[in-house]
Amino acid sequence: MGWVRIDDSFYDHPKHLAVSLAADGLWVTLLAWSNRNLTDGFIPTAQLRRFGHHRAKGLVGELARQGLVRVEDDGVRIHDFLEYQPPAAEIRARREQISSKRAAAGRQGGKQTASKRAAKLQPQSQPQPQPQSRVAASLAERLSTGCGFELPKCEKTIEKLRNEGIGELVLDEAIGMCIQRQPDSLGYFVKVARDWYQQRTGA
Repeated sequence: MGWVRIDDSFYDHPKHLAVSLAADGLWVTLLAWSNRNLTDGFIPTAQLRRFGHHRAKGLVGELARQGLVRVEDDGVRIHDFLEYQPPAAEIRARREQISSKRAAAGRQGGKQTASKRAAKLQPQSQPQPQPQSRVAASLAERLSTGCGFELPKCEKTIEKLRNEGIGELVLDEAIGMCIQRQPDSLGYFVKVARDWYQQRTGA
């Protein structure tokens, strides 16, 4: 799911005060459509027809007279779109980066699963407990690889949570949640880990 950036006081701007509520609604719709379809503020005439071109034409006229859109031969272009919204090239690059991180995390998870299966085939061999520092390093590496956070910060965060008594299983599950959600900061991971620890221990 993507998001479009709109100033929460846009309705008080003189240009928007000069147009009808319906025209403002169309303007927001055009913003959302362009952002989702990565057209950098351009909406083709064919798409305007889908929005009800017989009425949209008059609303576009309102927007154009106030400089909110510019009418072109084959559609309309939203004024200053790229001043407030990220360009299509940046969004594509970001999506590709996230996809690569998830693929890497998936490969790492596959290796761990294969290792566990191999261990089950040798029940007579008792696995040796991993030293705490190596456990923390493994968890931190997975968190860093899966979410794109700096490895040293991940190591410090993991060690801090372990010192709070939060075990490896809870931390591993919290990392999996972060890989799915792709949060902007380690704060989300810390909150998830602490919340799950409290739910399971009643602490």
